[in-house]
Amino acid sequence: MGRTPDCICAKGQEPWCHVCTVAIAIQMRGEHPDTLSVSMLQRRMPKLDGHVAAILVEATKRIGTRANGVYVT
Repeated sequence: MGRTPDCICAKGQEPWCHVCTVAIAIQMRGEHPDTLSVSMLQRRMPKLDGHVAAILVEATKRIGTRANGVYVT
């Protein structure tokens, strides 16, 4: 995946901006709905901090499967 149209990164520099980081995490969650992991995100974005990757893994889960999420009826 290349940079997103809303990208605020300098051309080709890493670490990537927040817009691109979130876009890639969402795309990867679509490709790997049940198996996305911190290590997968870090392989795709090598300079991504482990803490940030863990937050992205949790944030891209469906609400019903999040550690702190519950279904609202």
